[in-house]
Amino acid sequence: GLLSKVRGGAIQRSKNPLTFEDRNSYLKREKDVIALKAQQFIKEEMTLFMDGGTTICAIVNYLPADIHLRIITSNAMLIPILENYPNIELILLGGKYHKQTASTVGQTTCNEARSYIADLYFMGTCGVDSKFGISAVVKEDAEVKLAMLASAKKVLALANQDRLRVTE
Repeated sequence: GLLSKVRGGAIQRSKNPLTFEDRNSYLKREKDVIALKAQQFIKEEMTLFMDGGTTICAIVNYLPADIHLRIITSNAMLIPILENYPNIELILLGGKYHKQTASTVGQTTCNEARSYIADLYFMGTCGVDSKFGISAVVKEDAEVKLAMLASAKKVLALANQDRLRVTE
């Protein structure tokens, strides 16, 4: 239980893999459990913010095929997944593409996020601490999270056991 298998080798379970591809397969079972639990908060006709977290992809993979939603995201990896959902309006926020997070970042991304009001924001996390709150490894990703947070009616922070009591 000390290591997790990833493409090209293994990593310590306590470390946050850097590439989107590695993070997507890291703790896959836990992400699937979170994704299934998240489904109860999604209702027809909602507007959702979804940031660049890998758990977001798991949530989208479990959506009912016929659900009607508007998803506003900085997460470029959602594009191929959501092609199979004819009733989901996908709004990809503009900005600079950040390879490590596979998402858009920067002032354009933040400004566009602030121009919407979301019913619910699914926030990916790098760390969750009772004293310091939610953290992100990449500064630009944190700025997008703050912009989405400011324009969301409700927020669900997504975290597995490795993210708790962590300040990245």
